[in-house]
Amino acid sequence: MKRIFVLFIFYFSLNICFLSAQTSRFESDNNKYFYDIGLSYSTMIFEGDGTMVNLHGAYYFAPNLGIRTGLSYTSNITDDCDWMIKIPALFSFRTETIESMEPDFDDDETLGEMLFSSLLYILPKRFEVNAGPSFGYMSPFNLDNKHGKLVDDYYYINTKPMATLDLNGKMTIPINRVGVDLSLGVSYFLTKNIKSISSNGVDPKIHRWIGNFSVGIHYRF
Repeated sequence: MKRIFVLFIFYFSLNICFLSAQTSRFESDNNKYFYDIGLSYSTMIFEGDGTMVNLHGAYYFAPNLGIRTGLSYTSNITDDCDWMIKIPALFSFRTETIESMEPDFDDDETLGEMLFSSLLYILPKRFEVNAGPSFGYMSPFNLDNKHGKLVDDYYYINTKPMATLDLNGKMTIPINRVGVDLSLGVSYFLTKNIKSISSNGVDPKIHRWIGNFSVGIHYRF
């Protein structure tokens, strides 16, 4: 899983380097709008079925460079985790909006691949990369028989205060000042928050990586 995220971010970065060099009729947008605020919903990529709601905003001190922060609320990362809050402090790079291009169907073999290529090329889009630390807190459930519960559930909260290094890539489909976002990200835990135990209660393991896939919407001003 970790290798998949690294490869995705590397591929995403190469696309940004290529696309940011292209000119567009939307090129002046980044010189007009230096703030945005938005809301997104994430599915956590981990052993559990956790979800995350994010309220986020950004300030761009240059057309393509800025900072992004917000507040995230997560539930059910592990069986022992009641909730988690997270505040990011991320450095942000955004491209200009890329206008529509002619679809390329040469390598498409199925109807689904053709539809994806059509959306990817026809719709205008903007790309963004965010990287930096985040700080937060994990709250476990109050369990009567906690030790037995933890062994049965395998994954549990080891440390409550949290610090991570985050990296995510985002593609935005702009509609005037509004944008529809699709993003994929990965977090590396600097603190030892998530721990697992084998069925016999031995061989504890610290889990450092967690991912997320998000959809959302934002407004630029």
